[in-house]
Amino acid sequence: MARSTTTPTKHIARETVRVGLALMACPVLLFLTAGTTGAAPADIRQGIRMSDTVPSGANEQVVREYIEHSYAQLTTEKGKQVRAACDALSEPLRSEGSRIFKKAYSTMLGGYFQKAMSMDDVLVRINVMIAVKNFTDKSAVTLISAGLADDCPAVRLHAGRAVSLLADQESLDAEDPGTVLQSLKEACEIEPFQRVLEQLLEALAALTTRDAGRVLLDAINRRVRDHDLNPGLPMQPEFDALTRQFRRFINATLKQPPDVPIEWARRLTLVAYRYLYVSSGRLHRNDGDARPEQTKLMIKLCDKILHSTVPWVAGSMNVKIDLPASISTNGGQADWLPEALLGCAELEVILKKLGFTAGQLDIPGGEVEPHDNGVSTGSSRSANT
Repeated sequence: MARSTTTPTKHIARETVRVGLALMACPVLLFLTAGTTGAAPADIRQGIRMSDTVPSGANEQVVREYIEHSYAQLTTEKGKQVRAACDALSEPLRSEGSRIFKKAYSTMLGGYFQKAMSMDDVLVRINVMIAVKNFTDKSAVTLISAGLADDCPAVRLHAGRAVSLLADQESLDAEDPGTVLQSLKEACEIEPFQRVLEQLLEALAALTTRDAGRVLLDAINRRVRDHDLNPGLPMQPEFDALTRQFRRFINATLKQPPDVPIEWARRLTLVAYRYLYVSSGRLHRNDGDARPEQTKLMIKLCDKILHSTVPWVAGSMNVKIDLPASISTNGGQADWLPEALLGCAELEVILKKLGFTAGQLDIPGGEVEPHDNGVSTGSSRSANT
């Protein structure tokens, strides 16, 4: 038998090196596996996504395991990983799939997201509101309502954006517009942050029900005094809201004139008059209006609205009126602004003739029409939230 030529000393040295390399690899392995929540489950197969039946049995288990894996990452990771987990959870709703699958997936995911909304981690709650715009079932309503009532202004902001996006897709009104409208109304009543409030007004404007229009008009009506006291406050949210309401009013009068509620026409008239008044006064005083061109556009819009709604209201009451000429904002401000101010004075006389009270028309007042279900901007929520 041939004898080994390896000496005991060399053998020991070789084993020492092998053990040392293994020990050095341990920290690397620990680093690579740190923060993982277990092996990722298989993706949801295309056959499940495209099916016209609700996932059940083994298919339901596949969907649930997919959700639970990313949900664990959502609730335990930090920073960008939270957003990545939320993106993974909403990916089946953003990708190709049957309507039945997406609705079932929304319902299943909604239960997990409701638990996430009770977490202390603000980043988790913000990402839930970012993802909810992809939902296709009533769980979106529950989640949005929770977001609008959240203590964090960033969460409320994204909840408002979710309402706007879902409403624009016409996928919210069919589910439960009443609940969302009530949540928006309550949020507007106590919202202290200007940027968030502007987003809530945009969300109200996106809803298409007549109740939403009434709440919206009352909300922006009660902001007129804020604009009068703060010339630097942007009017863009109110301009956009009034533009939408005017288009809907015109469409309604063209398609079904008898069905246009007189209360709606009166509210739109009142709000347009008060914004015409405060916008003209802002330019006349020249007291620091940071956006004079925007104010000029508001004057033109309100004048246009009034020349449509005032005759409508007068006709419904069988009252004869003589409207002042439309305001022409061509040329220099000194040429047309006196005309606008005179028009406001003449309109005030006409509106009082149509039953509007001094308390409604005055800028410090702004009382809404009877049977008010409006929104106050008086805040009981701390701006330090």
